[in-house]
Amino acid sequence: MQNEQLPAYPVTGVDGRLLEFEDKVTQGWVAAQKVAVGLTKLEHFAGMAMQGLLTDGDFIAYLKSGHSDSKKASEVIAFEAVRIAKDLLSELQKHT
Repeated sequence: MQNEQLPAYPVTGVDGRLLEFEDKVTQGWVAAQKVAVGLTKLEHFAGMAMQGLLTDGDFIAYLKSGHSDSKKASEVIAFEAVRIAKDLLSELQKHT
């Protein structure tokens, strides 16, 4: 599982493990898939980036001026938030 797909705030059982479900495969092998409840790191960081973008008066003024290539302002904000989040996760991966 890639870093961006890992949970931002994983929910664990009383034993400290992530919640698990067993999925039996046809040949008799059993594979455990870890499941977490909540946002992924990518979703969490994108939300934080979006908050930052929405507080940037210059960025908002740029969007309102109509220089966003015919996309709605919300689409530009969402795209940039995800791009920033992915860049952050990529950079963090380099330092682990």
